[in-house]
Amino acid sequence: MLAIGYWLLAIGYWLLAIGYWLLAIGYWLLAIGYWLLALCCQGYIS
Repeated sequence: MLAIGYWLLAIGYWLLAIGYWLLAIGYWLLAIGYWLLALCCQGYIS
C-alpha cells in the first residue's frame, strides 16, 4: 500500500513538473507574440 502511495506521489510530482514546463513555454510564446505584435504595429514587419 505504501509503495502505491509513493508511486502516486512520484507521478504527481512529474505532472507538476510537466505543468510548470508547459506554463513556462506558454509565457515564452506569449512574450514572443507580444514582441512580434509590437514590431508589426511599429511598421517593422509589413
